[in-house]
Amino acid sequence: MEGATEQKQPLNHDDIAKVARELWQKEGCQNGRDLEYWLKAEQALLAASGNGRPGARARNARAKLNSSPKKA
Repeated sequence: MEGATEQKQPLNHDDIAKVARELWQKEGCQNGRDLEYWLKAEQALLAASGNGRPGARARNARAKLNSSPKKA
């Protein structure tokens, strides 16, 4: 069907929270940056959403974040 778009699963709150917490821990548990970590987690999950399965999406996002260099 021409012009049809693939429907994607909505982001899961718990998956975003897990990835955001991992980011927070990876960057030294810096307080006051919760929104920044939340948005980064959402972006990572959206970038990893090619698989379409919410659980796989979170694993892919965490793997991607863990492979990126740590900020100084």
